[in-house]
Amino acid sequence: MSNHVINGNWLNEVLLKVGAIAGDVLYVMQKLLPRSINKDDTSKISLCSIQILEKTKDLKEQVEMYYKSLKFTPSQFPTFGGLSFLDSLLRKLNEMSKSKSGLDFLMKPLLGNLEKELSSLTSILEKELSSIFRGIVHHEHKIPKDLQRRTINLAYEVEVAIDSILAQYNAFLHIFCSLPTILKEIMQINAEVTEMWSDDIPLNPHYVAATFKHLPAGHSNPVTDEEVVGFENKAEELIDYLIRGTNELDVVPIVGMGGQGKTTIARKLYNNDIIVSRFDVRAWCIISQTYNRRELLQDIFSQVTGSKDKGDTVDVLADMLRRKLMGKRYLIVLDDMWDCMAWDDLRLSFPDVGMRSRIVVTTRLEEVGKQVKYHTDPYSLPFLTTEESCQLLQKKVFQKEDCPPELQYVSQAVAEKCKGLPLVVVLVAGIIKKRKMEEFWWNEVKDALFDYLDSEFEEYSLATMQLSFDNLPDCLKPCLLYMGMFSEDARIPASKLISLWIAEGFVENTESGRLMEEEAECYLMDLISSNVVIVSKKGYNGKVKCCQVHDVVHHFCLEKSREEKFMLAVKGQYIQFQPLDWKGSRVSFSFSEELSKFASLVSKTQKPFHQHLRSLITANGGESIDVIPFCQISELRLLKVLDLSSYTVEFLSLATFKPLNQLKYLAVWADKFYFDPGSHLPHIETLIVKNFPYGVRLPVSFLEMEKLRHAHFGWAVFDKQGLFEGSSKLENLRILKKIVGFPIDRLDVLSRRCPSTTSHQISQG
Repeated sequence: MSNHVINGNWLNEVLLKVGAIAGDVLYVMQKLLPRSINKDDTSKISLCSIQILEKTKDLKEQVEMYYKSLKFTPSQFPTFGGLSFLDSLLRKLNEMSKSKSGLDFLMKPLLGNLEKELSSLTSILEKELSSIFRGIVHHEHKIPKDLQRRTINLAYEVEVAIDSILAQYNAFLHIFCSLPTILKEIMQINAEVTEMWSDDIPLNPHYVAATFKHLPAGHSNPVTDEEVVGFENKAEELIDYLIRGTNELDVVPIVGMGGQGKTTIARKLYNNDIIVSRFDVRAWCIISQTYNRRELLQDIFSQVTGSKDKGDTVDVLADMLRRKLMGKRYLIVLDDMWDCMAWDDLRLSFPDVGMRSRIVVTTRLEEVGKQVKYHTDPYSLPFLTTEESCQLLQKKVFQKEDCPPELQYVSQAVAEKCKGLPLVVVLVAGIIKKRKMEEFWWNEVKDALFDYLDSEFEEYSLATMQLSFDNLPDCLKPCLLYMGMFSEDARIPASKLISLWIAEGFVENTESGRLMEEEAECYLMDLISSNVVIVSKKGYNGKVKCCQVHDVVHHFCLEKSREEKFMLAVKGQYIQFQPLDWKGSRVSFSFSEELSKFASLVSKTQKPFHQHLRSLITANGGESIDVIPFCQISELRLLKVLDLSSYTVEFLSLATFKPLNQLKYLAVWADKFYFDPGSHLPHIETLIVKNFPYGVRLPVSFLEMEKLRHAHFGWAVFDKQGLFEGSSKLENLRILKKIVGFPIDRLDVLSRRCPSTTSHQISQG
């Protein structure tokens, strides 16, 4: 057994003890042979047998103690999405039971029993959930929450154990200790739960994810952010002032609480046709609580000049921006400013040369508005009236249709509960939209608002967000919380988000026959229809190209994820992160120093707090870094998702990631990327390499990554021996970009080697 399988000095010592015990057993067996046994040997055999039993008992206790030290606690796993996760695990167990591996003789019996027991439990849990929705569960049939919780926890432990075995990480321990122990606990729970139900429960695999149905296509056509009510008059006043007003540079602060519409009215000003024609240059920048001065300057500079040069120092960038704005009439929007430090970091780059330039600042804090103002007093946003709230609610629910007369009264009652906050209205509309023609449903939502919105004004938006989250189907909840992995102002490419959801296991194939990408796209459209995700850019074909979330929704995702141990987003507050207290499976870093500190903890911390980590993402873009801690990252053996594309390195080889053989998603940025012919990532589904100026040469082994669905390079060429009629096929490959210099006479070979490709960028040579 390899050292990778054993992993660690302690387990090596265990194997030595096992070997010693095996030697003692062989000695006893030899002495028991009829020809060799004699009276003198009898006492030796008895003594040796007793010693073997004592050694075995002692070793067993040591292994169990070690296992318990690594064992997960209930608080380490999310409480939501349990049925969807059980469904995903059952599919995985079923697939593994049909596959072949070198550990079949040990694994197959365990996997079969685990699938049987978990399938039975899933059937019962799904049956109870269905009964609850129909209101027919009797008290004595309700499964105690602690049993449900234990079931989900054990299911997570099963996945960790199986993935550890596949990754050759503590495999010995998991095969002989953790999986048998987990199976025993699951069987005990199954016996308890089955007693609570008198009905017969089928024991065949029972998948529940397919029961969720997407909203009809018409529901997924969201109204744009600019289609709002309640601010028309004030917007006209502000537009008039931005155009006329003082000749000097002026700062116009817009103040209001979260969800009150600050960004909406600012966007309305920014996109107004008169404003667009009046100003020479415009830029929109989101500040957020954890901003980076360099990135803010780069963002504004790139919008002003169209240049994406990222090589200058902060002070040089600030001066370059000031000189580019000199002599121009400019409009800059600084959205969501939390304190004056950001203003102090930026204001010297905004010259005042009497051109009537304007800076619009949105903030929740009145004090910030007062401190940044020049000539214009802060404008405090009013709350919507009940009539305006009702108008917005009906527009969001019915879109281009009229509200039916029979729903006018109840829609007015619901609007009153929204307390004049536009975001609350929009979120409530997302809940109602699913069953918009049912008066009963409108009343249910109204009553729920009464229960949820019993907090102070400032918490109304978050409370409504909780209500919206609770009303999402199980399969959409992790997809929404995943938005917290990105920075607050991120416009996330839909294709990237979909690939990440698939790699994370949030998306499952359904009986409809849709591809996973198509199913994931439906998930995205459902979240958009629920008004929790915003379309920020559409493609020429009308499809969503980029999306983002409101800052209140983003804050909710962060807080809920931290509460549920779903993920941790480290954004400039790394010093508060205590790794031994955190056991989540996903982490994202905004800045390179945070990643470096995390990596140093991975190498220094003796207790493997990182062993369960499944996803590591870097959230911000374009930062150059001298050294990415690949050595420490390669210790994260269970990683499925690794996105380091925010940081550029000079040279990188695929061989660097060879220890991470569970990777499904890999994104990197390197000047030069070497595709080592001996490297092979058996489970990789998405491979994104931003390489420039050097191309990537694709060897034969590229075609051996049979699960690959999406390959995107800065530019790449096939090795002369990399593509031929007898080479391997990439049956699952859907997207292949960008291949250059490809021989025109071999395009047919490429189409046969990659028969499922639906999108590609290939230039002929």
